[in-house]
Amino acid sequence: MNNLDDKDVLTNVTEGQENSQNSQPSAVVNAESEASLSTSLSEISENTVGGVIGAFIFSLAGGIVWFLLYQIGYIAAISGIIGVICALKGYEIFAKKLSTHGIIISALLSVIVIIVAWYLCLSKDLYDEQIIYNGISWVQAKFSFSHAVQNAYKALSDSEIMSGYIRDLALGLVFCIVGGFSYVKSALRKTKGKEEKQK
Repeated sequence: MNNLDDKDVLTNVTEGQENSQNSQPSAVVNAESEASLSTSLSEISENTVGGVIGAFIFSLAGGIVWFLLYQIGYIAAISGIIGVICALKGYEIFAKKLSTHGIIISALLSVIVIIVAWYLCLSKDLYDEQIIYNGISWVQAKFSFSHAVQNAYKALSDSEIMSGYIRDLALGLVFCIVGGFSYVKSALRKTKGKEEKQK
């Protein structure tokens, strides 16, 4: 009876050792595949120039939303959020990867696009009214939209006009920063985590 029990014990021990040996190669393969994946990701070279171009193109979505909302009298954070999200995606697509400096570049481009959209709004207002500021006084004249874009900055010489439009720009940038901050922060956290794993 004891001999049978001993045999059963030996059989169980042997089977356990075989199972352990069989599971070890699987674990090694998984570890090697994860390491190779991490290595391949780190070896992907970042195309910064392409990323900047992609971020700018995609961030135009935020500028378009700003321009359209401004025409109906709204300044909304949604334009900043859209601009930041699209810029980050554009950078990642064109640069092949998203890095910390890529996120910063994307955020800055989003702000620049909002400023450009604001300037175009000022230009359109002047074009609609068909008035232009010559540096001394307002002049009623016929001119094209391109002419309004080229000369809209002169309107900022008028303190009343400047205060109103600068206020709109400041509000827009605050909304842009507040709206896009959480997305930028989240993207930075994820990117830093990936960079640390690759090290």
